[in-house]
Amino acid sequence: MPSWEEEAGADLQRNIERYAQDDPFTAWRVYQEVLERAEILDDQPRLGRPGRVAGTREFVVTGTPFILVYQAQDGGVRILRVLHGAQRWPESEQ
Repeated sequence: MPSWEEEAGADLQRNIERYAQDDPFTAWRVYQEVLERAEILDDQPRLGRPGRVAGTREFVVTGTPFILVYQAQDGGVRILRVLHGAQRWPESEQ
């Protein structure tokens, strides 16, 4: 099971709450998809592309607008952020 940074959990919750305002069913599906993909990364940490921030990797969650920013670590991954594809990343470039 991947470990989640507090900020990543907050990112996911905030984004899913926005979706739920318009379509709770889709919000639930997207939430489940993000969690399932994070589990896959835990087993296959090289699936994502090299990240825009040194030492990170990024995984586009197909079928959703989200990107998981993570670091591979011994025995799995640590999810650092859950970004919406429209977000600029890293924030220091803004």
